[in-house]
Amino acid sequence: MKIAFLGSPAPAATILERLVNSEHIVGQVVTRPDRRRGRGSSHTGTPVAATANRLGLEVAYRLEDLRSDECDLAVVVAYGKIIPSSLLERRAMLNVHFSLLPRWRGAAPVERAILAGDAETGVCVMGIEETLDTGPVYAEERVSIGSATCSELLSLLADRGASLLTDVLSRWPHVTPVPQTGEPTYADKLTPSDFVISPAMSIRDVARRVRLERSRIDIGPLQARIVRATISQESVAPGDVQYASGLHLGVVDGALEIHEIQSAGGRVMSADEWWRGAQRHAPMAWRAINPP
Repeated sequence: MKIAFLGSPAPAATILERLVNSEHIVGQVVTRPDRRRGRGSSHTGTPVAATANRLGLEVAYRLEDLRSDECDLAVVVAYGKIIPSSLLERRAMLNVHFSLLPRWRGAAPVERAILAGDAETGVCVMGIEETLDTGPVYAEERVSIGSATCSELLSLLADRGASLLTDVLSRWPHVTPVPQTGEPTYADKLTPSDFVISPAMSIRDVARRVRLERSRIDIGPLQARIVRATISQESVAPGDVQYASGLHLGVVDGALEIHEIQSAGGRVMSADEWWRGAQRHAPMAWRAINPP
């Protein structure tokens, strides 16, 4: 089967590579245009563009350039833009979506599942309709969330999603979808405030936000990003920093133990290494960095 592939981020690139290594032919890849990064003039392409170029695939950067008449089917994975009805009318399209539909339709299903404290999530292969993530489901697999970070969960779901997709394609078109049932919830696009943590928040809220891997704080005189942390059993006052058998931050109802941390402009390192290198000495305090 000849397939057109539409996608942009790293999980989509994982699925693209699995498709290329399957029995199917990826005739064209469509991804989002390169984006300018930082204050300079350099531009960075999407992970899908980088993977497609490495594999020698044709890459287009506009939906208008999709040659749908030259493929048997189009596959969409986190492309980042709504597919217009004019394209849906011309070619059947499948979407690999990282949630258990109808829970978490929309832009940030994995992040919203973590923030909501869901016990499980999953990945599905669904048909695409004009309305947002409402199409029937061809295949679905559930996974436990546990304490996984966002990147860990996305990596797992991309791997499982690739397997589901290739299985559906191997049986296409003799595979029957199931309509979605139940009350839908929507995964709104994340905003800077979703990553803010502060001593006034509950420990569960703080731990979940840290698992998105983008939370930054002022810790003593330094600014840092919390890369990995877990709920601690230590007793630490809200706003205090304690270093004893690990690095702990106090919040209103508990403490967070930091395992990996990254100072502004520095590399990711263990909390112990960071503490020694920063030459910090308790007592210290930490506070939130308000979003721009």
